[in-house]
This record gives sequence, C-alpha cells and structure tokens, in this order.
Amino acid sequence: MVDTYDNPKSLKQFYRLWFEYVHLSQSELKWTKKDHQRYSEWGDISSYKNFDSWWKDKSYLFGDIKVEKGSSKHSDSLNLKIPLTQPITKSINQIKEILEQEMDDRLTKIHGRKLTPSEKVKNLRLNHKKFPILGEPKYRKLDDDLIIYRDVYLKHGKPKGLKLLDLVLDRFSKIKGRDEHNQFPDFMRKKNKGDRLISKNDPIWYRQPDSEVKSLRRSLDRTKKVMEVVKQGTFPTKK
Repeated sequence: MVDTYDNPKSLKQFYRLWFEYVHLSQSELKWTKKDHQRYSEWGDISSYKNFDSWWKDKSYLFGDIKVEKGSSKHSDSLNLKIPLTQPITKSINQIKEILEQEMDDRLTKIHGRKLTPSEKVKNLRLNHKKFPILGEPKYRKLDDDLIIYRDVYLKHGKPKGLKLLDLVLDRFSKIKGRDEHNQFPDFMRKKNKGDRLISKNDPIWYRQPDSEVKSLRRSLDRTKKVMEVVKQGTFPTKK
C-alpha cells in the first residue's frame, strides 16, 4: 500500500490509522469482552486482508467523508442542486454561503447557542457522532510511530539501541509514496539538543545517536499509550 504521509488531511486516512492501531492493540494487549463490544460494528478486523478491504465493507459506518457526485440520505451530508448554466465562481460562492449557514445551524443546535467567529473556526467540521476524530491529531507522528513499532520493533524481535535505529532508518528509506525528504522518522527532521551543523556551507545536522535512540524509546512509549487509548473506543487527540 502506498503511504499517505505527504497528503494526510483526508479524514479517511485518520480512520486508516485508527483501524491499524486497533488491529495492533488487539494483537498486543488483552482485550476484555467490553473492549471488543465497543468495536462490534467494525466486525472482526483481523479477518480482513487490509484496511482497504475492511473500508469497502464498513465505510458506511462513518458517513460520507468526501465531496462526490451523487446524492446521500446520511444525516452528515447535504444534497445540493447546482445549475451548470451559470459561471463556476458564482456557484462556488453560493455553495459557500449555503454550507456556512448549514454548519452554523447545526453547531448552534449541538452547543445550544450561537458560536463566536473564533469558535466556528475551531468547530468548522462536525465530528462523527459515534466514532469522532476530535481536534487535529498529529497524523505524521502517529503514522511514523506505527511503522516503528509494528514494522520494525515487533518484526525484528524487539531490538534496542543503535540496532533498532539502524533498522528503522533502513525501513523508512524503503517506504513507497514519500518524497526523499520524508524517508526517515518525523523526529529526525528536527534539531535535537547536542546536534550541530557539519559545515556552514552544508546545512545538514550531525545527529547525536544517543538523542535518536531516546527519541525511539519515546516513540515506542507513545504507541503503547495509543494502543490503550483505542482500546477504550476512542482515537487519540492532539495534545
């Protein structure tokens, strides 16, 4: 499957991460009957070949998550009639007015009062009633942490230290769908304490291995926490 790291804003991709973390959590943690009941509508996700095959069967649970041609009876959608005989810019402006009014009405109903302009910006998207993606989760960090834990740490027998770092770098260099600047973990593109420039003419940071190993340990810890969060039936929000 081609990675979506460079274009993560589709809501579907957040549900992909949620699916993958639930799958990982179920294989790594002990789930009670109550834990499984929270995801009863998702079915037996381990029986599916991958997320795409599961999504084909279960996407209806999450309503309509993209603009497309057609009509929908789902309560989270709005059907419009758009004349093709007027300029596109005029139609876009009219659509914008209709959407803003519809969102304003729905958010007022949810919160019991009219929201201020700044609150409307923060609450511009209506969350799914049963399986909401709240706030703006850090997609890239969640995606990287998943790859590090599942595809490297578990696959290679839970290595540690520099061995884990080497395996992680090798795995990320082979990910399809990312540009060359993103073929390593998110935390490695940020300056850590102790890093320094190789030269003034070559703005490449000389990495401190100890810093990277510590970052990897934090990545593993984050994944363990996310596995506990999804076990409770929710998706991690931005901290």
